[in-house]
Amino acid sequence: MALMRETVGSFRTYLYLAGALGALSNLGLLLAPQAHPIDRGVGLVGLGLCALLLYLAATLPAKLRTQLGFVRAVLWALIGFNCLMLGTSIVAALVTGGFPNVLPIIGILIGWYLLANARRLHDELAAQGE
Repeated sequence: MALMRETVGSFRTYLYLAGALGALSNLGLLLAPQAHPIDRGVGLVGLGLCALLLYLAATLPAKLRTQLGFVRAVLWALIGFNCLMLGTSIVAALVTGGFPNVLPIIGILIGWYLLANARRLHDELAAQGE
């Protein structure tokens, strides 16, 4: 028996938070005065992903009910982008001798958690609609 179960409302909250916080972070990459063009490109891609997360949060019940594949694809994109960010951070840290940014690990874990719960929520919503 699980102590906490993911609901559509909490799933939506995770998406809103990930989208809003990610947008702020990616805006920082875009607007940094001495950012490398690659950083700006990554920031632009990340900003697009954040817009997609916010869209998904706004339409979540309908998307979970009818388009589970779309929901799962967005979550896989979130996980993939965070893996890319973690990998580039590790490479940059090795080159510069600094410490890598480990925040993408949180994004990977949140995406994985939501991905694991998406199917169950889809099944629950489908059962309610019958």
